[in-house]
Amino acid sequence: MDYRNNPKEFDDNTIIYGHNMKNGTMFGSLKKAYEKSWRNNEENLVISLDLPTGNYKFRIFSIYKVDYTTDYLVTKFSSNSSKEDFIKMITKRSVFNSGVNVGIDDKILTLSTCTGSNNRRLVVHAVLIKEGEEG
Repeated sequence: MDYRNNPKEFDDNTIIYGHNMKNGTMFGSLKKAYEKSWRNNEENLVISLDLPTGNYKFRIFSIYKVDYTTDYLVTKFSSNSSKEDFIKMITKRSVFNSGVNVGIDDKILTLSTCTGSNNRRLVVHAVLIKEGEEG
């Protein structure tokens, strides 16, 4: 988890980093999210995160590869408009249109790993599914 994130509750954007391991462990299988056939299975678009504070589910809404940058590694926003701009930026980068609406009150989970080539990153963003919403 990013050092700026609060480990006891979700920030605006909670970031988890993992190695892209060739044997498929850690974030080694995250590259499958980039494949359309993988995304066609709705179950694959839900991330389960089990923590000491509870079990949470997130719906993936953006997947992309990007040259090294830190612009998606923001944990808190100074204003509603800066969070709106962030959501627009990461949604626009996505290789697919998820149809998921993400707003300023939503909590975002970001998974980030290397792609194995030229300092590029594979990034997955998901929004916390609130109780009572369908997964």
